[in-house]
Amino acid sequence: MRYTNENFFSIIGHISVFFSTWDVLTSLLIIRLVKRQSPLPILNRKTLGQKLKLLGGLAPTDVVDPALLGRVQLALPEALLVAEKRNRFIHDQWLFAEEKITTGEIGLLSVEVVVGSEGRTANMAPTNFHITELYTFLETVGKQQTIFHGLLESLPVSN
Repeated sequence: MRYTNENFFSIIGHISVFFSTWDVLTSLLIIRLVKRQSPLPILNRKTLGQKLKLLGGLAPTDVVDPALLGRVQLALPEALLVAEKRNRFIHDQWLFAEEKITTGEIGLLSVEVVVGSEGRTANMAPTNFHITELYTFLETVGKQQTIFHGLLESLPVSN
């Protein structure tokens, strides 16, 4: 099969939407899980990873459903591993090289600025992905989205 840029636009967009939905579900989970008398941080200024860490730092006395908190915290190690990859897939530079795209490969250029004693340097490390790897990653993000949707649905509508 010959691939086109549109195949990659579609899968990268799908990954972005799954991350965005998972982020919203995580915010809603925090809002509904934490007891009303406990102060809530401003969630719109937190990344998905920060929200997941916030869930990990909650105590049973902070929430309306300690058993659900236990289930949430069991899900966090894998969730955090997936969430750590978000910025790379969403914010790093995709490299569309026609000769690679047609075979199903795309590059992702990660730029890291290092500030050291000799000044600033930029490290650019390209990584190549096959479209099948991107679909596998999409499934991984989708699994997390599904898990967090299920956790959210475990809570009563109002508490």
